[in-house]
Amino acid sequence: CVVSPLCLYGLASGWHVGNVFAGDARMAAIEWAKENFPSRAKVETAGHCPDWKFLEDRTIQVTRFPQGVTRNLAFRENLADNPWVRDRLARNMQEAEPALLTAESLRQRGPDIITIDSFYVEDERDAAPFMQRLLAGELGYRKVFEQQTPLPPAWVYPQRPDFTCGTFYILVRE
Repeated sequence: CVVSPLCLYGLASGWHVGNVFAGDARMAAIEWAKENFPSRAKVETAGHCPDWKFLEDRTIQVTRFPQGVTRNLAFRENLADNPWVRDRLARNMQEAEPALLTAESLRQRGPDIITIDSFYVEDERDAAPFMQRLLAGELGYRKVFEQQTPLPPAWVYPQRPDFTCGTFYILVRE
């Protein structure tokens, strides 16, 4: 009977995928932050990072990196004459202006801690050069936490469950 092996495969895959979520690098980052974040900190964070303001016994000021920079630039380039897009794009560009992703802008904002997930580095094509310099330690921050979410065995479906983080980084100002 074909049903029994399929059910067993589904159960085994489900168990492995559950372990991927439990082993998500962001979970380890939360534990690291509980032990190592100072009592007061200014944290700049990418979109798929934990919300650090909920850490107990700490006063954390959270600022988000601009999201959708690549998308906004594509809309500006291809749909600038559309009034519906133009109005929304003007609002979006206030929060996701490429000029925010510069060394000088980062210096002015002056976060104590920066948290980044690989979604942001991979998906934001226009932010990638800035992020690579940041992760390389060229912008006055050093990595203190880097962890990758383990992948399930090759036979498991789905191989990369949605919303699990690939690699997670925490950087502190030098």
